[in-house]
Amino acid sequence: EKVKNANQTRLNEVDGEMLVLTRQVETFELEIAKKENSLRVLETEMASLRGKQAHLEETVREKQINLDLLGRKVQQLKAKKKTLQDELTASKENEMELRKQLVSTQFECQDL
Repeated sequence: EKVKNANQTRLNEVDGEMLVLTRQVETFELEIAKKENSLRVLETEMASLRGKQAHLEETVREKQINLDLLGRKVQQLKAKKKTLQDELTASKENEMELRKQLVSTQFECQDL
């Protein structure tokens, strides 16, 4: 009877220990499930960020192309400005020459 009671007591203790261990396993499984869910959320966020990064990189490339095109256009406009300034200078010099000829012609006409 004592052995039977001792065995029953030990069996109850083991059952209690198994119950505690089962609860701990369930707690760990729940924590693992939460962490796996958090990981899936982070992976989704990372995928979204990679998409945004790719979009921003494409936007930067487009802006760089536009900047390069604008730089070329500025150089073209500077060259055109220089040409127009040169033409204006030549026109002014031509005007001065024509005025001199006009004055000279007026003097010739007065002499006649």
